[in-house]
Amino acid sequence: LMQAMEDDLRQMEVEEVFLEVSEHNKAAISLYRKWEFAEAGRREDYYATPEGRVSAWIMRKSLR
Repeated sequence: LMQAMEDDLRQMEVEEVFLEVSEHNKAAISLYRKWEFAEAGRREDYYATPEGRVSAWIMRKSLR
């Protein structure tokens, strides 16, 4: 699925992709790192959870 997304975006000449992921979602962060996404910033208190607010990592990948 990730490869298909990248292929489609490259065909559309998209140069970079951004996403946001909860800092607590270690499995997703690991997956995105394997696909060469890197931390590009942080959104403090971005997600509301039953335990309180959770920050998010902004991740970026260049498709060039």
